[in-house]
Amino acid sequence: MGVAAPVVVVALAVSLLEPFACHVKIGPDLVPEEAAKCFEFWLNRYQTLIGGVLTLIAGSFAYFAAQKQINHAESLEQRRRSAEEVAARAHLSFALDEVFSYTDQCLIKCADIYDMNGNGGSSDLQFPNVSLNAIQLMQNCIRFTNEESRKNIVKLMSVLQIVKARLGDLRVSWQISDAEKIVLCHRIVNIYAIRFLVSGLLEYSRFEVEFFKHMAFYHYIKFEIKKSRFDPSRHPELYEIIEGVKNFSDDFYNHHKI
Repeated sequence: MGVAAPVVVVALAVSLLEPFACHVKIGPDLVPEEAAKCFEFWLNRYQTLIGGVLTLIAGSFAYFAAQKQINHAESLEQRRRSAEEVAARAHLSFALDEVFSYTDQCLIKCADIYDMNGNGGSSDLQFPNVSLNAIQLMQNCIRFTNEESRKNIVKLMSVLQIVKARLGDLRVSWQISDAEKIVLCHRIVNIYAIRFLVSGLLEYSRFEVEFFKHMAFYHYIKFEIKKSRFDPSRHPELYEIIEGVKNFSDDFYNHHKI
């Protein structure tokens, strides 16, 4: 309806009130009682009030029309953002798969370094790079996801950056020393921390509950380490550090130190 509706209402009101208009000539000889009986007399007397009321009505029509347009625009924006989030979550699963593959390669590299004894192995400490495509997909998902999942994605990206830098700074001898093994074990635990975050976000990307809310990091790494080539007899330092993780609270973000 817009602003045209009040104008139509005012014009209709004037046309309906025309028969009641005062046709008595106003002048010095006009009898007050006669004038008091005319509608036009009262119209002239209260025209400011009537004008204010009509202006208020017109403003109300304009307000409700504008509010309706705003609500419609907000509804369209909400639907657009919901569609964007669905698409971002679908893309996120591809990014997380790439990050998981990155951690697999890093763990294999760490195991090779751990087992160096001077008679074999390799001193090449060149670790793989994180996929830029995975980073871009996660950045895009941050724009449309809910606050809690946004926090988890940002945490994952932060941990990725830290672990990548620490792996790049890793230095070991051809025959790895005990001290170097301890440092390497901490890096291995860091890589499992990435996998822990990825596993939880995979549930979100598949429209399920993020399980790391209900699972302590210690239980996760104990479960995952069984599927790896690390074992207590050959890698005792690593298992000792993993046991130390038990002392942390279930609140991974506040208590697990990367």
